[in-house]
Amino acid sequence: MKTDVITRESADSLFSELRSRVSDAGYLSRMPSREMGILAAIMAAYAASVIGLLLAPSWPIRGLLLVLLAYLSIQAGLIAHEAAHRNITGVIGIDRLLGVASMCLLVGISYTRFWDLHRKHHRYGGDESLMPQVRDPAVDINDKDVRGRVWSARILFPLMGIVQKVQALQYIWKNPDSTRGDQIALVLHYLLWLVVAPSIIGFPAAFLNYIILAILVGPYAGTLYFITHEGMDIVNTESPPPYLMRQLLSTRDLGSGVINNLLLAGVNHHVGHHLFPGMSRFQLPKARPLIRRFCRANSLPYAETSTGAAFRGLARSLYDGYCVPPGLPGSTAYYERS
Repeated sequence: MKTDVITRESADSLFSELRSRVSDAGYLSRMPSREMGILAAIMAAYAASVIGLLLAPSWPIRGLLLVLLAYLSIQAGLIAHEAAHRNITGVIGIDRLLGVASMCLLVGISYTRFWDLHRKHHRYGGDESLMPQVRDPAVDINDKDVRGRVWSARILFPLMGIVQKVQALQYIWKNPDSTRGDQIALVLHYLLWLVVAPSIIGFPAAFLNYIILAILVGPYAGTLYFITHEGMDIVNTESPPPYLMRQLLSTRDLGSGVINNLLLAGVNHHVGHHLFPGMSRFQLPKARPLIRRFCRANSLPYAETSTGAAFRGLARSLYDGYCVPPGLPGSTAYYERS
């Protein structure tokens, strides 16, 4: 297997070349009409599902509606994610409005807080302060800190949806001036779920619906984040490697195809997203073969893991804190500071 030393200068040069190829292929163009159409469909299906819950259906139907709402919430969150990267219209004000409507109104968490955390994540790729804490295999499992992290993950992961809502309110409380749009949208969100709904079906039923929905959404959203970075490099933020290397070393792609795209909502093409966050998510599957070929041709570390292996790795991390880094087929290129 070929091993090359990648200097900062050569990494920057390679990234410029890759960007030129991606741009020449037309993969950096936005697709606003498709995003807007999906958002309209999500809002219509969300409204219909909520109305269905207000009819107080039997538990099987109620459960199906809550699962559908959880999936719609994730899809809405991904539209907000695209809006945060200005990948919908490219106009800051319009994309922010779409992001707030998607994430605050439908999901019930702070769009501004999300973007504040997410841009830090993109800056460094794998950042220890944002990545799931997992045990180093060289560390004794009986270590108190390791056991504490493992049990925290086991307890908090199922409750992520509720934790995110609490943290969103805390963030807004501390940043009232920069979260005006969030505040308005969240008030409407809670009016729908905790005022209008209780007035029709009673508070216990409405509150139970809301809690179940939050419990369904949280682990799903957390899984989509963790499985694309779990086991990858943790970037030293004090002395980070060049942009190309820190994104390739800290991010991986997962399985492709229709089912994977529906289940993973596009995050399975995550290497391309981290390299080019301004690329529409609908262009990522097209750009993926180009990026893979370029990395392999230049002995760059491109990680690709099956979806099943990624889920098994996450389950193992939550169970015992042990994380196995995925292989980097075709290359062991590494970064050496010049």
